[in-house]
Amino acid sequence: QSGHYGRGGTISIKSAAATLTVREISSPPETTNVAKGGEAKFTCKTSGDSAALITFHKTSSDESVGTVVVTEATSGDIVTTTGILTIAGVTAADHGIEYYCKAAWGENGVESGNVFLSVLDITSSTETVWGLAGYVAEFKCYSDALLKANANGDPYLVNKQKTYADAQISWEFFDTSDTSWKSTASNSRFVVKTTMRSDDGVSLSPMSLKNLEEGDNDLKVRCNIAYQTDAANNFYGGTVTSGELTMKIASITSFTSSKSDPLVGETITLTCTATGETAPTFSFTTRGKNHFDTTFFKLVKAATVTSVDSVHTAEYTTETLRVNAMRDGQVVNCLADYGSAQKTEKELTVTTYFNCADVTWKSLNPDGNGATIAQEDLGDGSLKQTITCPVNSDQARFELVTREYYY
Repeated sequence: QSGHYGRGGTISIKSAAATLTVREISSPPETTNVAKGGEAKFTCKTSGDSAALITFHKTSSDESVGTVVVTEATSGDIVTTTGILTIAGVTAADHGIEYYCKAAWGENGVESGNVFLSVLDITSSTETVWGLAGYVAEFKCYSDALLKANANGDPYLVNKQKTYADAQISWEFFDTSDTSWKSTASNSRFVVKTTMRSDDGVSLSPMSLKNLEEGDNDLKVRCNIAYQTDAANNFYGGTVTSGELTMKIASITSFTSSKSDPLVGETITLTCTATGETAPTFSFTTRGKNHFDTTFFKLVKAATVTSVDSVHTAEYTTETLRVNAMRDGQVVNCLADYGSAQKTEKELTVTTYFNCADVTWKSLNPDGNGATIAQEDLGDGSLKQTITCPVNSDQARFELVTREYYY
């Protein structure tokens, strides 16, 4: 500075050069994507003439969260402070939470903008799969693949292109023989198919089980999505495992007749019970025919179906018309059609007998030969006839002629 004092004298004073250091968040945290169960990290860097106190806060409540690991580096008059917030064991509930970083120098401070935590997870799976013995069943596992840029779910873009998480898919089944989970690769009946990805970033990972057996009922499987870390795109990986997926074998569990040995003219009800995700189409036929044989049976009431959860029951009522005991009864089939050419059936035998009370008998003996015939109803659908010869058969010879009649 210079000034004029007294009578025209001049005094000059020169100060040192002034330095201005800006205290700022030089590198704010970024939106982070992480696999469920993995470890997410937010990084906040500051610069200034001294170290900053860095904290992270939830946007919704401003409360501080977690423990921040801080490091410092000095270059000339500039002090760089780096704070890293680690969120371990990320859960689905953490998805969508927004955070911000706060840097303070004494009573003064600055804040970053809001950033978003996106959690990638298995979005859905076929919890229960139904199939028929001898056929093929398919399990499906859906998972997130698209990295998100913000709470609106907009895609994370790199060179204007959507960015997807790289993941390895595997399946396991529960071995009841030693109560352990094992890779499906150890059993050739399991076939892991190629993962497909939709335009909205959801991956479908299918796995089929071929040559289904009755023993596969209640088999447990699960899928594993091993997300690979992509540090360049701020994605932290980890392995996500689905819940248990259950195999159910649909089948006809019972097929019964209200009476397996009816008399001619009696009404019987055939009851066929099957399991399945939905009710199958039931049909009743007699062996060798694609319909119910009306020669021996007459329809009284067509099949009616009732369902309770996964148990479905069909009832078919018919009247017996003719005796079939002499041909060892009639085989009746119940067929359950589950669609997609998947069918199963069960059979039983209905044996129809004469109503002996209504059966008339005739004697072909010549009149007056002295022979007598007595008939007895044995109560089991059969008759006993006793022929008494006119004289002692030790003293006379007789010929016994019989004929069978079918009604």
